[in-house]
Amino acid sequence: MTSVIVVLVTGLSIAGILALISLGLVLIMRATGTFNFAQGQFMLLPAIFAATLQTQDWPFWACILLGLAVGAAVAILFYRFVLQRTTGLNQIFPIIATLGLAEVIDGGMGLVFGTPSHSFRVPFLPSGRP
Repeated sequence: MTSVIVVLVTGLSIAGILALISLGLVLIMRATGTFNFAQGQFMLLPAIFAATLQTQDWPFWACILLGLAVGAAVAILFYRFVLQRTTGLNQIFPIIATLGLAEVIDGGMGLVFGTPSHSFRVPFLPSGRP
């Protein structure tokens, strides 16, 4: 019975994550009128930034807020200086711009934060294995 509950909770959590990802894609598509291929990088950048701050003994909530601020700043700058300039042009230009941004963010994260795996500890959640 315990394994059924574990499988059920795991399935629901994965379904919730996929629903949030698809909701983000739809919201960006509706707001900007283009499909954003850099969506994953826009989610990963604040997470890695916050995890890096946490390894330097920053408080949990400061890491969360600064990570969100960095992610929002990159997204706002990209929209203001790149996506707005592609308005009215062929639909392929914003798609190429988001593909290019995805590669730039990937490369930048690799250079700045390195390639090892990063972990983010949430203080009010249990850690370890049951």
